[in-house]
Amino acid sequence: MRSTESLPTLRSRVTLAAGAAAALVGFVAASTSALYVQRQQRTEADRRLIDTARLFAVELDTGHEVGPLADDENLELGHLGLHLGLFDGATWLGGEVAPTPTKGCVSAAGQRVCTHEVGGRNIVVRAPDPEIAVGVVVWAIALATALAAVAGALTSRALAKWALGPLEALRQRVAGARFDSTLELGPRAPTEEVEALRAALSALLERFREAAERSRLFASGAAHELKTPLATMSAELELAQQASAEERALAVQRVARTLRRLSLQVDRLLALARGDAGLPLTETVAMEDVAREAIAARLEQARLRLSVEDPGMVRGDSALLAAIADNLIDNALKFSGEQVVQVSVSARDGLSLLTVRDAGEGIAPERVEALLRPFARGSSTQPGHGLGLAIVHHAVERHGGALKIEGATVTVSLPGWGKSPRPPGGEG
Repeated sequence: MRSTESLPTLRSRVTLAAGAAAALVGFVAASTSALYVQRQQRTEADRRLIDTARLFAVELDTGHEVGPLADDENLELGHLGLHLGLFDGATWLGGEVAPTPTKGCVSAAGQRVCTHEVGGRNIVVRAPDPEIAVGVVVWAIALATALAAVAGALTSRALAKWALGPLEALRQRVAGARFDSTLELGPRAPTEEVEALRAALSALLERFREAAERSRLFASGAAHELKTPLATMSAELELAQQASAEERALAVQRVARTLRRLSLQVDRLLALARGDAGLPLTETVAMEDVAREAIAARLEQARLRLSVEDPGMVRGDSALLAAIADNLIDNALKFSGEQVVQVSVSARDGLSLLTVRDAGEGIAPERVEALLRPFARGSSTQPGHGLGLAIVHHAVERHGGALKIEGATVTVSLPGWGKSPRPPGGEG
């Protein structure tokens, strides 16, 4: 198992992510700022060049000679880095021989050149292009990116500790949780995400607690169910050692009968514990045979009446199908007193039906769902630990069938042999 000490912390991941995001934002911001500054500088330079051309156009209207006026103007503007030339169309008239007049302002050979047209003449003014030095831009962007990353990482590290506080508190509560009746993960969390996690963990822990309780009850019930017949057989054998031959024969019969009941009870417990991990449902089984074998195995078979309308062929697990019949018949005998129990096997609409009807008071509709759970008992005056109907319910679901309880009548419907069993919980 990988040690948690070698895993990165959520705080460090948040810090790294925030630092990277801040660096990206810093880079974009610095680059955008550099481009904006360059654009503003160029706009200001273009305005300056056009204004110079307009002033020269005003001086041309005074009637001075074009050539000398242009030369004088260049002498005045030279110390400002400005140079102008006068053209008639593309023909040079005076001043400095500038690039060929163009429309508006353009950059060429490190120079910014602007052309101003007035009275059919073009005044061309040029000056060094106001480019920001590449080295300065690179260093500015790098510095801004680094500062943003460091500031983002430091800030996010402090904020991450605060933001993850509820999660750390939940971790401490989970570490201290116990599987008992006081199981609790504390009050609601202050954030939606942590509260959703707390609720999910609380539900999971509650399911674990319920599973542990069911396991405890199952072990307790199983121990009790096995302890009583074992004690009975032990007592019978001790008494038989000092008894006559006839009494020993009767004791052996009683031990054999108890052993059969014990074996049946073990099968019931295994069927309930096996859950959905049973054998593949590939055996071809006649429910008529299952019912006859269950009746023949009981000492009270004289009180059992079997009617068969159809063999009730199904595809399934013979052990689980036998558990269905055994438990239903035992329950019926237990609640019928000395009266007759009716057992029938039939078929309808592609389903094989096993029906057991006892002579007791039956089960109230509101009690049915509760009695399908393990260790739920319908009467405290009858022996047992409430495993019978739970085993039947499990086995019927395993075969994709349905269990119907109406008073003192229990009907099991299973897919006929020509149908594939539905998965547990599927629709019929």
